[in-house]
Amino acid sequence: MTPVLFIRLPELKRMLGGISTMTVERWEKRGWLPRRVRLGPNVVAWPAHEIEDFAKRLMAERQNGTTDTMLEDGDIEDAGGGAHP
Repeated sequence: MTPVLFIRLPELKRMLGGISTMTVERWEKRGWLPRRVRLGPNVVAWPAHEIEDFAKRLMAERQNGTTDTMLEDGDIEDAGGGAHP
């Protein structure tokens, strides 16, 4: 059996281009980002393979020209350092 690797919040945010915690929560609530797993009373993480699948889906959407359908005002402010026009 292959062990499941988990990604904690700081690494997840870095992997997704420096997005904020609020963006992670918003994407998760909307069902775009895989749901977190509670590992302990104060510890949550995301299965690495699910985050990899999410990133692959974003790349496929980019190739199809549909990535912007996932983003709304305020969803990309964190990566670019300012609000999306």
